[in-house]
Amino acid sequence: MNALSPPKLFLDASLIIAAIFSRNAEESPGYGLFKLGEAGLVHLYTSEDALRETQGVLTELLGADADRIKVLLAENLAMANITVTPPPSASTVSECYEMTQYRPDAKILAAAIERNCEVFVTYDKEHLLKNPKIGPPNTRIVVMTGGESKAWAIDQISVRSRLKAAQGRNR
Repeated sequence: MNALSPPKLFLDASLIIAAIFSRNAEESPGYGLFKLGEAGLVHLYTSEDALRETQGVLTELLGADADRIKVLLAENLAMANITVTPPPSASTVSECYEMTQYRPDAKILAAAIERNCEVFVTYDKEHLLKNPKIGPPNTRIVVMTGGESKAWAIDQISVRSRLKAAQGRNR
């Protein structure tokens, strides 16, 4: 991680789904992260597996209406400058499986780790949130909820901005 580069966050399917179904977009942490990504203040990532999971949930919940929502989702992901990561290596997936004991989450976590993200944003309480195996010293990535990650990102934007300004004055 470069201390002067924008914060790097990885969005799990649960965060993306929560952002889509938020009743009040302005109060949604996911929507807030999307807006920070749109402004270029943070770098946002997700994986093909997370998007496949998101699409599966949308289809299950909405049936025929899911296709319309998927188009809106694609537009929002593009506006927020969300990068879809390549599939992770089998060895990283195996390491993450040891932490999560659940292959779908292991594949998504592995993609985040290989992308060197700082924060993994999720609402998955069963395998990811509060999992003591994920985070230092085992991984550099930490797991946060949408609200925690939005607050962290805003703080990091401020800190990194001050560091850049100080570095500029010292040249």
